[in-house]
Amino acid sequence: MQESPHSLAAAGLDSAAFHALADALDQAFCIIEVIFDGDRAIDYRFVTVNHVFEAQTGLHQAQGRNMRDLAPGHEAHWFEIYGEVALRGHPRHFVEQARALDRWFEVHAFRVGDGVRPLVGVLFRDITARREAEAALRKTETQAQLAVAIARLGTFRQDTETGLVYMDARMRELRGGGEAEVMPLAETLQRVHPDDRPRLLQAVETAIATADESGGGGFEVDYRILWPDGSEHWHAANGQVEFEGEGRRRHQASVLGTALDITVRKQAEAILREADARKDEFLATLAHELRNPLATIHNALQLQRADAARVDAPRLQAMLDRQVEHMMRLIDELMEVSRITRGVIELKHEALDFADVLRNAVEAARPAAIQAGHVLTLQPADGPLPVHGDAVRLAQILGNLLANAVRYTDPGGRIDVHAWRDAAGIHAAVTDTGIGIPPGHLGRLFALFGQFDKNAPRSQGGLGIGLATARKLAQMHGGDVQAASPGPGLGSTFTVTLPASDAPAAADDAKSRPGSLPNPVRVLVVDDNRDAADSVAMLLDMYGATATVAYDGASALESLAQWWPDVVLLDLGMPSMDGYEVATRIRQTWPDRPVTLVALTGWGQAADRDRTRAHGFDAHLVKPVGLDALLALLAGCGGAASPK
Repeated sequence: MQESPHSLAAAGLDSAAFHALADALDQAFCIIEVIFDGDRAIDYRFVTVNHVFEAQTGLHQAQGRNMRDLAPGHEAHWFEIYGEVALRGHPRHFVEQARALDRWFEVHAFRVGDGVRPLVGVLFRDITARREAEAALRKTETQAQLAVAIARLGTFRQDTETGLVYMDARMRELRGGGEAEVMPLAETLQRVHPDDRPRLLQAVETAIATADESGGGGFEVDYRILWPDGSEHWHAANGQVEFEGEGRRRHQASVLGTALDITVRKQAEAILREADARKDEFLATLAHELRNPLATIHNALQLQRADAARVDAPRLQAMLDRQVEHMMRLIDELMEVSRITRGVIELKHEALDFADVLRNAVEAARPAAIQAGHVLTLQPADGPLPVHGDAVRLAQILGNLLANAVRYTDPGGRIDVHAWRDAAGIHAAVTDTGIGIPPGHLGRLFALFGQFDKNAPRSQGGLGIGLATARKLAQMHGGDVQAASPGPGLGSTFTVTLPASDAPAAADDAKSRPGSLPNPVRVLVVDDNRDAADSVAMLLDMYGATATVAYDGASALESLAQWWPDVVLLDLGMPSMDGYEVATRIRQTWPDRPVTLVALTGWGQAADRDRTRAHGFDAHLVKPVGLDALLALLAGCGGAASPK
């Protein structure tokens, strides 16, 4: 340590002793002489500094120099503090920032000497790093509190010595409210579901038992909380054991944790588990529904193969028509199984007599009823029952209700169907003598997959989609389906209600035979499925068209070079060269030759139609296409082509 010209000896101090003491300190030390302008301290001069002064302040060769020369921006309050110590002699201990030095200091200031000269001793340390760490910690704590608030987390702390549990306001809110901030552990467990208490306690006890200085002591556990109103709420809790003290006195002090309400997530998981559990059963039922019409078609082919001459052809054809139509409907519903429940299917509305729909549905259900040993009766209405709706979907409603009655009625039971009209609309009731329905289960019957007696032998493995579908279809027609039952074993009644229509039912000419094409039409059928291509060509020939076939894209282009058609019926999903490429090549190779390109495909979504239109197709038909629709399209295309 060196002295400035304004030496310590001049102040009456033992210079050598002071130097030895100051250099022995591990803190920065200096003696300053405060400079006054009247009574106001305006600067100070460093009389002496110790060996760590420069490292702590960043000031070089400060001894003998004024502070304003070393740091012109030094704040005035530093001069005022040291001036007050020099004048009054009262020591000061303070923490202050010196912005000009970009540092924080912890300072002990005291008067030196007899007070004749305004000398002040300053013992200090640079605490900038500590202040920055404290600020970062406060920021982290603030961010953590903000994160907890945003995440809607509740926090708790369990004192491992006293067993008391401290809960913040959010935690008490998550538990249903009405609890104290501090409670014994046993009382907090009263709101935990009895089945979940052992699991929660085991998780916390294991965390405490495994906690040590190197880690461990954490836990994660889900459990249910019973609110005062009786409702159940799922919580996900995460916690960690906290230690306190130093060295040998360090010990476990508490368990800190957070809790989050995950009730909605648990409900969603339960729905997903249930849906997954029923997936295989649902697919099996769909397969069963598809096999029924396939079995009928197979039997019809066997009959025709065995003795075509003896087959009742009109009856066989009507049977095949019904089964193919049924399969088409099933496949459509399989591709978009949610359409009915979401109400987005397309209804083909027409004026109908609901009595005809009801009669047909009863006749369709009669074989199953007879096979089950039931008596099925239909009490006709007194007059017509005019409705405006989709005949197939209305029949589906009644078919589902009748199938349900057959399934859940003991052999030898009775199923009665009757219909009537009143001011509320058109009604049809299906009443059975079956197993009945408990009062508390009536509302669940119409939920998708809702079966109150899923394991009953009569359920026959059904998924419970029939009643849900029936109600949704009725609602889409502006009506509803309601269930009623006196109780278990006493049968049930399902009633369909529809709005009445004033329009008379149209004459039924849907089964009339289409006429021949009005003009000769040349058609090229392109499909890699030979049976599909040949059968379409045979049908067209029968109705007056001239049809030829190609079984791949390359053959189709070769055929066009030799024989030009009016229409090309073009499959899309062919190997090597698909229908899109074939259409593009036709348009590019023969841009001036008129031809109608028709996509004939199993893909029928809006995006599929947009894509065929973009590739130059004029029309888009979905397999299996109805003969009427195909002939109607061809009727406007005849006579344009001529041999090349």
